[in-house]
Amino acid sequence: MMRRSVCQAFVGMVGCLCAAICLVIASSAGAQDYPQRPVRLIVPYAPGGVADIAARLLGVRLAEQWHQTVTVENRTGGGGTVAADTVAKAPPDGSMLLVATVSDFAIFPYLYARLPYSVDRDLVPIVIATDNPMLLTASAGAPFASVAELIAYARTQPQGLSYSSPSLGSINHLLGEQFAFATGAKLVHVPYKGGAPAAAAVAAGEVPLGMLAVSSAAPHVKSGKVRPIAITSARRAPLAPTWPTLAESGVAGVVGTNWVGIAAPTGTPSEVIRKINQDVNRLLRLPELIERLAAVGAEPAGSTPEEFAARIRDEGAVFARTVERLGLKVD
Repeated sequence: MMRRSVCQAFVGMVGCLCAAICLVIASSAGAQDYPQRPVRLIVPYAPGGVADIAARLLGVRLAEQWHQTVTVENRTGGGGTVAADTVAKAPPDGSMLLVATVSDFAIFPYLYARLPYSVDRDLVPIVIATDNPMLLTASAGAPFASVAELIAYARTQPQGLSYSSPSLGSINHLLGEQFAFATGAKLVHVPYKGGAPAAAAVAAGEVPLGMLAVSSAAPHVKSGKVRPIAITSARRAPLAPTWPTLAESGVAGVVGTNWVGIAAPTGTPSEVIRKINQDVNRLLRLPELIERLAAVGAEPAGSTPEEFAARIRDEGAVFARTVERLGLKVD
């Protein structure tokens, strides 16, 4: 009787072990087989922006690597929330991915009074694809050429010093306000409808100062109509190593880039998340891709899903405080 019980227990253990092995094999096979159908990269903004550029550069190479169609779809509307909501409600099978910016992941949850989705609950971070620093710029005719001169001049202006950004609540806007908080300089935000108009306003002298994407500022810097003052990244940009960082210029704690990340709907299998992460990280090391990104003022990033989640959490906390201090809220 005892021998029979021992045998039954052994058979049971073998059965459990076999089942576990089958699950591991199935999981591995699922990752290897992904994707079994076309993949759609959903971008919240119009063609030409940092998220769109990253999606298209990666999409072409992912299609080659996966031997599957990868398309980029620009789902504009709601300031970016329409695209995020679309992906949040998509089937969690890896067939639809969100390619979006720091605003979508770490600013909008605090800026919008109501969102139809939750970044924390409905989206799974996969990888940070690119870093896109901001450039604090001055018009060529402005009476300052450095951060120290800018701060000194701004303090002499009773009405404050105007600066341009692409929109209210953009990372450009919030970094500009963080700069004002940190330095005591009185700045007046002037939002434009996009990065190009914001940069053109600085070049034309409509505003003396701008917090601009490098890609927006670069043509005007090259023409001599815009003067670079400092970059907002933690280290100097390989594209223009002569530009000092804000920290090097004496302004501590004001660091931020308009990074682009890739996310999937919650419930997407972990093995699919891992495969996308590994494949994108591998592509971001390609010299050709690094060169293409540098041409538009971007740098390859790369991360684990856990590092991406931590960045959303940490930067979100900083932007939440800035939004609250400014009393910003979008309905």
